[in-house]
Amino acid sequence: LAGLRGGAGADPAANSATEKIASCLRSQIKDEGGVAVMVVLEGEANSFDQGMLIKRVLEMGGGMVRRSLAEIDEHAERGEDGYLYLSLESGERKRVDVVYYRAGYDPSNYPTERHWEGRRKLEESMAVKCPDVFGQLFGAKKVQQVLCIEDERARLGAPRGSEGVEETWVGMWPLTDFPAVRAMVARGDKGYVLKPQREGGGNNVYGREVLPALDAMEEGEREGYVLMEAISPDVFTNSLIKDGEVKYEGECSAEFGVFGVACYGADGKDLLEGKGGGMGYICRCKRVGVDE
Repeated sequence: LAGLRGGAGADPAANSATEKIASCLRSQIKDEGGVAVMVVLEGEANSFDQGMLIKRVLEMGGGMVRRSLAEIDEHAERGEDGYLYLSLESGERKRVDVVYYRAGYDPSNYPTERHWEGRRKLEESMAVKCPDVFGQLFGAKKVQQVLCIEDERARLGAPRGSEGVEETWVGMWPLTDFPAVRAMVARGDKGYVLKPQREGGGNNVYGREVLPALDAMEEGEREGYVLMEAISPDVFTNSLIKDGEVKYEGECSAEFGVFGVACYGADGKDLLEGKGGGMGYICRCKRVGVDE
């Protein structure tokens, strides 16, 4: 953390993710006639960090609202200029300049045709999307697996044998050669994770459950998964506290993620004018044995 924040002696707790991400969203709202729309689930419970971000955008002089995909379908219409115009409770109609997806990453987020239609309206509009459908597909596990192939990385311009970088990676394999993949898992010399073609977590199969899951698959299902070597994080002793009480004390591992923002036009122009890049971080701790 100290290294990321400016070297030894820097404050490792300093984290400006909310401020910087809000600033980037605000920069793409053209004027008072436009808003940023945060796409959320109906009845979203995990809304506290969403509220912090919206509050900061409002404080910066921008407009930002939360809407579900179904609400977009019901209350937004395309204008002649290619932008969507959203009807608000106040009776105002606001141009949708920015779309920030906090939902729409899982098939269960599209329970009705109205949800699909809301997504179509957003994607076909002139709004800046975070991410657009191509960016979302890039988060699929298949892309991770392909990027583990050195020839593919070289084709995209990455230098071969990047010193230090490849040492941080684990193996990933498609299920195309199913007998070889199954035999590798059956040997049991390493831990594995079976990952579906989804963005984010929550859908993976771990450890001893992998082999039965492979055996239960129909041949046509295999293209929807990749196999990954399990990551073995450092283990340390820590206390997990909730509501002021220690709920667990013992072996834990941590997950560290870096927020980043990039925004480019169709012509490749940097719309943030060099103000993108690293935006802060998130560090989470969990007890050993908890997979997700």
